[in-house]
Amino acid sequence: MHVLFEITKDAELLNQYFALREKTFKRVLGLNQFDGSGEQIDEHSDIFIARIGRRVIGGVRIFGGTSTRGLPLESESQSLGSQLPELQLGSYRYCQWMRLTLTQETDIPAKELHREFFLALAITTNQLGYRYGFCVSSKIHQRLYKQTFSKIGYVHSGCNDVQVNSEEEFNTLEHILCVTDLNSNYQQQVSA
Repeated sequence: MHVLFEITKDAELLNQYFALREKTFKRVLGLNQFDGSGEQIDEHSDIFIARIGRRVIGGVRIFGGTSTRGLPLESESQSLGSQLPELQLGSYRYCQWMRLTLTQETDIPAKELHREFFLALAITTNQLGYRYGFCVSSKIHQRLYKQTFSKIGYVHSGCNDVQVNSEEEFNTLEHILCVTDLNSNYQQQVSA
């Protein structure tokens, strides 16, 4: 069973991803009112998917900030650059990974699928020109991300004491901000 990882604009594949994220967020996060359908921000993002044939089994939204438009997790008064000066974000492009979902309904072992998905996500995001990928999620999910990224040679670390915006429908959930340095293993992975 071969999994293909790609950025897509294909309407059928996008609709499958939107349906999958809705189903997953309702089941895993308990967000019974969550609407996973396409949002305006999706139109300004790259949608990265995992698929087997024409069946989408996972995906994530990659939203890149610009000099005039920050990431959704940033507030106007508290930019990531001002809170994380050690990353020198003024010198590098960075993005936010959002709405990450992977189905458990495949014959592929979960650890293997996670490893392949995160490796392909890191490489693709770096190829899009981003140095750092930020994500906000729970401690449990961040622990999984950190374990997976470290096994494939990427530095994924917590951003302690950083103020982030939360989307209204996620206010009741835990918000842990982490960052992945996409250059930490990129050259080794593409030459392998």
